[in-house]
Amino acid sequence: PNPFDTIAVEAKSAFVLDVVNRRPLYEKNADAPRPLASLTKVMTAVTASSMAPELKNVVIDLADLSPEGDSKLKVGSSWNIKDLIDFSLLISSNDGAHALAASVGASDFIQDMNTLALKIGLTNSSFRNEHGLDTGERERGLTAQAGAYGSARDMALLFEYAIMNY
Repeated sequence: PNPFDTIAVEAKSAFVLDVVNRRPLYEKNADAPRPLASLTKVMTAVTASSMAPELKNVVIDLADLSPEGDSKLKVGSSWNIKDLIDFSLLISSNDGAHALAASVGASDFIQDMNTLALKIGLTNSSFRNEHGLDTGERERGLTAQAGAYGSARDMALLFEYAIMNY
């Protein structure tokens, strides 16, 4: 018997993957793209790690502090990239995600995120920024769009990829 058959899931989408046997254990609207919010930072961490494996340190620039939210990063401070990834993921630092994206020297980090997402097999995901914050201008009456969209299945595959490779 499947233990998930007796669980009532209120979420609009869900996907549980048995990583060892590479088979789904439960799915509900698993391929429907949904706003990702801070889950985007996992893709940012994976992309930065894959693009600049030799990069050791990231120096925080004033521009890195431009996204909404303040995670107390200081201009001029130097971070080991692995520590900055951990920090950005643990406290959901938009500033840290921005610094990671800027530090790898790519001309179009977001395009690189989307290219890597397809390589990993994330067919229902798209990224508009490195932190997942909504884009658009609510104050002018325009509709904001999520900073990234992805399906529950894609997020399971992303986490599997991150765990297996990093």
